[in-house]
Amino acid sequence: MRYFLILDNVHDGIEYNWSSLFSVLSYGAPGSFILVTTQSERVAKSIGNMFNIITLGVLEPDWFDILFKYYAFGGLFDFDPKSGRGSISRRNNIAIAELFNLDDATLSALELIATKIACKLHGLPLAGKVIGKILHTRLERVYWEEILRSDWWNEECALEGILPSLEIGFMDLDPDLKECFKFCSIFPKYYVFDRNTLVQMWMAHDFVKPNKEESFQLDIKEIRLEDVGKKRFDKLVDRSFFQATISEGKYVMHDLIRELAIAVSSKEFYYVKSINNHLPSSGRHVGIDRDILNVEGINQNNTTLRSVILFGNWINSTDESINNFFAKSTSLRLLDLSYIQFETNAPFDAICQLSHLRFVDLSFSRINFIPDKFCELCHLQVLNVRGCKFGKLPKDINKLINLRHFYASVETTSLISGIGKLTNLQELEEFRVEKRKGYEISELRDMNEISGHLLLSDLQNISSKDEAATSQLTEKKYLKSLELRFKDHSGVPLEVLEALKPSPSVEEVTIYSRRGEYLPCWISQKENSNLKRVEIRSFWLSTLPAFGELPYLEVLSFHELLDLEKVGDEFYGYSSVVFPSLKELTFSVMPRWTVWSDSPVGKMSFPHLVKIHLKNCERLREMPTNSFPSSMLELKLDFCQNINNISTVLQGMRCLTHLSISKCRNDRIFDYCTELNMLEFLHLSEIKRLCFVRGLKSLINLRKLEIVGFDEILQSFEVQQENEGPSQQNRFLTSLHLDHSNSSTQRLPVAGRFKYLRFLLIRNSPVTEYTEGEENWFNQLTSLETLEFSNCRHLTRLPSTLPLLTKLKKLSIEVCPMISSLPEFSLPPYLTELYITGCSHELKERCLPHQGDDWWKISHIPNIQIDRENSSYIL
Repeated sequence: MRYFLILDNVHDGIEYNWSSLFSVLSYGAPGSFILVTTQSERVAKSIGNMFNIITLGVLEPDWFDILFKYYAFGGLFDFDPKSGRGSISRRNNIAIAELFNLDDATLSALELIATKIACKLHGLPLAGKVIGKILHTRLERVYWEEILRSDWWNEECALEGILPSLEIGFMDLDPDLKECFKFCSIFPKYYVFDRNTLVQMWMAHDFVKPNKEESFQLDIKEIRLEDVGKKRFDKLVDRSFFQATISEGKYVMHDLIRELAIAVSSKEFYYVKSINNHLPSSGRHVGIDRDILNVEGINQNNTTLRSVILFGNWINSTDESINNFFAKSTSLRLLDLSYIQFETNAPFDAICQLSHLRFVDLSFSRINFIPDKFCELCHLQVLNVRGCKFGKLPKDINKLINLRHFYASVETTSLISGIGKLTNLQELEEFRVEKRKGYEISELRDMNEISGHLLLSDLQNISSKDEAATSQLTEKKYLKSLELRFKDHSGVPLEVLEALKPSPSVEEVTIYSRRGEYLPCWISQKENSNLKRVEIRSFWLSTLPAFGELPYLEVLSFHELLDLEKVGDEFYGYSSVVFPSLKELTFSVMPRWTVWSDSPVGKMSFPHLVKIHLKNCERLREMPTNSFPSSMLELKLDFCQNINNISTVLQGMRCLTHLSISKCRNDRIFDYCTELNMLEFLHLSEIKRLCFVRGLKSLINLRKLEIVGFDEILQSFEVQQENEGPSQQNRFLTSLHLDHSNSSTQRLPVAGRFKYLRFLLIRNSPVTEYTEGEENWFNQLTSLETLEFSNCRHLTRLPSTLPLLTKLKKLSIEVCPMISSLPEFSLPPYLTELYITGCSHELKERCLPHQGDDWWKISHIPNIQIDRENSSYIL
């Protein structure tokens, strides 16, 4: 197989790792390429004997001019690849002029200034991107000329290389944002920043300064200071000071940007990576590398530290050295000791003396006890003890009234008596209602800052409507998701649920386990409702409310509705368009449900529905035939064996791409379904009799077919395929799963032609060996790349025609204990992966490197794994 592999921004230069990787990659077909990029000369040299090293220089002036103007003029700069030139086209000229109220003369002047600025950026792409974005924020001639004349271009003021041009970006920041950026200099290279955590650190030092408009919004509680901080962070992202990763909320900082942060961070911000580095008396914020064994030795005379972050595990540090370090740092506001493996709880003795602390991170540090004196840290805003287990908490922990973020396990937060005093707390994953004082639902009364998701469990402990109302959920306007859970199907009065009505800000509601016939009225009221997702589980409902009225509902799920018999007109409501936004609809485990009515005549229904899933609805006889849009993409029916109109339903779903049907008695499912030509995935399980009037012929886009419990399913395919010429065969079917579970049929579909198949899985086959016809069937799979045998417990040998599958790359044999040897005539020549798991001891012995009887058959395979605990044999 030929490949083009790109390994971007590599940091690891360990030669052993690279040698192992490239020994595997060396088996690629001629013409394969590997491109490695790195900012580290050390890494480049460590792998240089395997690659040609190309040192990238700066961009050519003409190309750099194009890149720079693209960002300066907001992407409205046209590039002609034939001439290699760029300019603001007449069309874009007009667009910019209208957008920013500029005349042609000003535009021409700006373009000329941009050319002059570009010449001073030395062809460095990152500088062009950063400065270009800054200029785009103010398309003003005077401002651009100020940038051009800036002293930062003078060599005597230059830091070196790229930094002078990047520093213009820094100087353009607001004063508070400059402090936020400089703070980032105390983090090590390649550090992955969490957006929320960094904002909380900024807040601990009052770096986040709201402007006049934001101050007004804060006063009326329209926003929170965290929101202001996130806006500041996003400004840095927009100016390319941070780069987003694939993980949501996680960012990294380019090495050059980090160097800029260090260069402009004055004498207050330090990252210490050597025991020889001592903090000057001016140092205020410090990050300390884990390789330093004696943290106490770093701080010999500084008593004005504001931030200390220890990076790494610090397994060798003693509690005493850390205590002594903090004894001199009484002005600390921020302390991060996460992942430090403390031997005792002694460090808390020193921490409790740091009365100015606002941010403390002790996550995964083995701490298991918090002393009472800790509750005197009245300025504390953030406390993180994730990964720590506590048997109890101090009774006065609820006196930390400025606490905004408490990160801990549910078991830990449930220990807090009187948590309602923490009125600034923004995260509360779960609140377990009890009847004893300090744990009642009324604790939530004033906790109106709670945001995100909230689970209220053990609601059976609420005795009345009035008690439930004391939670004042309607006042919690930052809440987005609410889960209400009762224990053991408790028969709590409906009025209790009615009193737990959430704020209109809530978009997701889940209700679990209540013995009752009705749901609260608020869950289906369209007035002031922003609900997007609703899940109802374990209820004894007799009827469903009018969910069809909810204007923004996108996902609706019902599970274990044990008494519901009919879904009728009441489910749809009275609007002219019912379920206007719904995308997914699920009904699961509804043993008494028999009737599902069509939506009322004259109403548009489910215009955006994409997916329907029905599971364990054994008594349901029919599905609606006139309610669902033809644009439906996915239908899944599991153990709904009595639905008798599946064929009619499918006729109306011409855009269906995924279809899964399990345990169905209807043998005419695909009658007249000639319009399913968009279907890509088809799963059929335990359908005893099935007739395909046109076989697979009409499924012209089918890519993956899964069949469990064959019986007559494959026979239906075969009858049709026997009369097809090569041009009529499905050219897109590349994946076939054959599972013999609960099947009386033992043989393979030898009459079926699967010439274009690339993946084949055979599972739970009861055969002992394959017939001559089946051996030839394997032989016609000329495009097959992956073949897997799983749990074929009676199979004694693999197909003898296996070596003829010349395109086969991967072979997996899993739990086939009767196979004692590999095929007689070697294995396919281009096989690159062989996996043998849970097979006989004899087979494993025969595959031992250089000594097993079958080793000569597999010695050409670069990656061999046997029973997984063994390492791969890499040749």
